[in-house]
Formats: sequence, C-alpha cells, structure tokens
Amino acid sequence: MTIEMIQSKSIAISSNVWQSTEELTYLSNKEIKAMQKYSQSQEIRQFRYCLHTNNQEGIQKMIIFHNRPQVINWHGQLNQQGCISYICIEGSMEIVVNMNYQKRVFKLDSIDNSSINHLSIPKNYYRRVITNSECSIFWEIGQGPFRDSDTIWTSKID
Repeated sequence: MTIEMIQSKSIAISSNVWQSTEELTYLSNKEIKAMQKYSQSQEIRQFRYCLHTNNQEGIQKMIIFHNRPQVINWHGQLNQQGCISYICIEGSMEIVVNMNYQKRVFKLDSIDNSSINHLSIPKNYYRRVITNSECSIFWEIGQGPFRDSDTIWTSKID
C-alpha cells in the first residue's frame, strides 16, 4: 500500500519522474524503499521523486534512484549563481568537478559509512555524477528556479 500512498500525494511528470503535490512533504525510510522497489520492478534505470511542488520554487529537492551503475555526463548551470548539494543515502558515487580546468573527484558513500556522504558545489561548475553501485540513492538539492534550458551539457572536458 505504501507506493499507492506516495502516488496519492504526487503527480507523474513522466514514467520516471514524480513530483509532490503537497507543500508539507515528508518521506519515511519505508516510503523510500517502496519507491526503490517500484522503480526496480518497472525496470526504470533512473527514477526521481521531487519534493518541491513546481520548478519555480527557490529550493529544488529531489531524491534520485539509480538502479544500476551509471554516468551522468558533464553538465552545469553556467549562468546561474548558487549551489547544488548531493547527499548519498545508499550505495556509493563519485562527483567529478571541473574547477578552473582541473578535475577533482569526490567519493561519496552511504550515510551509515564513516566516509564523506555530502558535497556542496557551485552550480556553475561542470560536474559529472557517477554511481558505482547496483543501487544508489541520493539527494540532489539545488537553488531554483529550475529550467532545463539553463543546463549546459558537454563532452569536451574529457
């Protein structure tokens, strides 16, 4: 019944993106696990649950599920100020940041591990997100508003 409860308080933007419809949004560990199981059962390799109710909000909060190891290639919001934060909940991941033409790798592990699990970087830095686990769950929190057109993708950094 848990996934039905989550669906009742959200809208499906697409098959792999749901967005909360409630101003007061909360998720239990049971609900996070239910979304993980749901996305795996639907064979969705990348599933996102947005805790913000629209893309105009000042803070964009998403919990992201990668159901196999993946690479999200170089991207950044070059014309925007502010920061973006990643918090690894389950699994392991690397955030590679291009800082003044020098690459810096940050390894993040799940919260129950004693290593780094949080990274905050300027939105206007190019970054590459690499999940290394069969299942990785992480928070991505950034200053909004968000517009797809603000994200610049490139492959010229490698």
